[in-house]
Amino acid sequence: MRHVWLALFFLAFAVSCSDAPSEKGSPTVDVSPSIQVETSDDPQSVEREAPFAGVLPGSFPKDLPVYTPASLVDFGSFEEGGGFVDILTPHDPARVRRAFVGQLRKSGWSSAAGRGGELLLSKGSRRVRLAIRDGEPGTLYRYEY
Repeated sequence: MRHVWLALFFLAFAVSCSDAPSEKGSPTVDVSPSIQVETSDDPQSVEREAPFAGVLPGSFPKDLPVYTPASLVDFGSFEEGGGFVDILTPHDPARVRRAFVGQLRKSGWSSAAGRGGELLLSKGSRRVRLAIRDGEPGTLYRYEY
């Protein structure tokens, strides 16, 4: 009996394989889409600017504001003492200067105009020089502390 069922199974399999379409095939019919999917209400990604790239030296005053987005370009120290950091931002110099004035006030720093457009900053007995220059493109600013 088992052989009969096995023979019937193979016969059914062979018949199903022989029902393949002929070489002529079926005619191709183009079908228009049946639904339209609206994507305008889908969530969109938000591009976020990186706040700051780099690690400021340990001697950098913790209460000095850093304009962001920006990247640390260079830093070092002077033979007579003190140090400097050079920071580059993609924003234009006028925008950076305006933002710095507000940030410095909020941090308790007072500013006065120095030579060549520099800002002379003071807080208590501490003095810092801030130079804001065209970075072509963007803005390069330097703190000397």
